[in-house]
Amino acid sequence: MEKQKRTRRTKRTIEEELFRVVEQLVVQKGFNGVTFSEIAREAKVERRVLYNRFSGLSDLLDKYVQRYDCWLSKSVTFNPNESAVNNIKNLFSDLVNRLYKNQAMQKILIWELNDTSKTTRRLAQKREIDATELLKHFNESTKDFRNGELINEFLSLFTAGIYYLILHRKVSTFGFTDFDTEEGKDILINVIFRIIDCVYPEEESNTGYPAKVIARNLLQKGVDKKIVATSTGLPIAVIEDLGNK
Repeated sequence: MEKQKRTRRTKRTIEEELFRVVEQLVVQKGFNGVTFSEIAREAKVERRVLYNRFSGLSDLLDKYVQRYDCWLSKSVTFNPNESAVNNIKNLFSDLVNRLYKNQAMQKILIWELNDTSKTTRRLAQKREIDATELLKHFNESTKDFRNGELINEFLSLFTAGIYYLILHRKVSTFGFTDFDTEEGKDILINVIFRIIDCVYPEEESNTGYPAKVIARNLLQKGVDKKIVATSTGLPIAVIEDLGNK
């Protein structure tokens, strides 16, 4: 009986299979439980083939995390046709939706917190570099209506909070909200939007100017602060802060 010929795999097919196996093992065991030998065995690839493609396990994991890390992903961009505030909202709602679904991304974050290695340090440094242009865009496009120069710190705190709530959600409720449900996820996104609106009140008049710009102009003309607050819809505390600058 004639032996069935073995299907020859392309380089791309082998690479996809390797990353699929890495993801499977990472989800099952975490990053510290993954070995080069097991990857080769599960992917049905000889070790020499792995070494022809990657210098070692850390190199393979480096390339793997770049495919799944939410901030290294090429899909994290901003739409030039949207306002900066809407771009921030889209950025975080997209982060929440993807992080909820993707266990690999969750494992990357847990690994980064638990293991200070060359790979995790490189990952964190690469994420910082990739975020530079995004932060530069947000800083420039929100300067007329944001309160202070703390957008980097705000986004950092926001991101860390999202990470924790999503990674913690299977342990227990948090603040009596069950974030391990669709309803909990929707609540999280809604709260994110409301906080962004408070930090960056972008209400605009028919002239297209942000509310804070209008308020500042009215204050400079001597208009009473309460009238300015009523006219622009901004909180009186924000109006008073503008008047003190």
